[in-house]
Amino acid sequence: MHNLRNYLYRIGLIQPYYFGACYCGNEGYYFNVNRNHWFCCERCKTRWWAGSNLFSDWRDENEEIWKANIEKYKDYEEIQSVSDPFERLWVNLIRFLTGKKYFIFTKN
Repeated sequence: MHNLRNYLYRIGLIQPYYFGACYCGNEGYYFNVNRNHWFCCERCKTRWWAGSNLFSDWRDENEEIWKANIEKYKDYEEIQSVSDPFERLWVNLIRFLTGKKYFIFTKN
């Protein structure tokens, strides 16, 4: 499988999700809470942390905006994002076969 993944990357059929993606494959959009950047998927009502101080626009925001962002996305489920499109194929296959909405990948 590793060789297939490398081949698909090399020929450009799949590209990495630089800031993660929802399990459905949606890369979403981001919002800030202070210097922390969160991405979210409106369709699945999920959110995932992408990092801190990656984008400078948080400096142009204030506490009021951050509190509004917290309030708007507080009910979104926090997930561990999918960072590899090839992994997403397996996620969707396992979701289809098991009927489960979410699960955690563990690496040995």
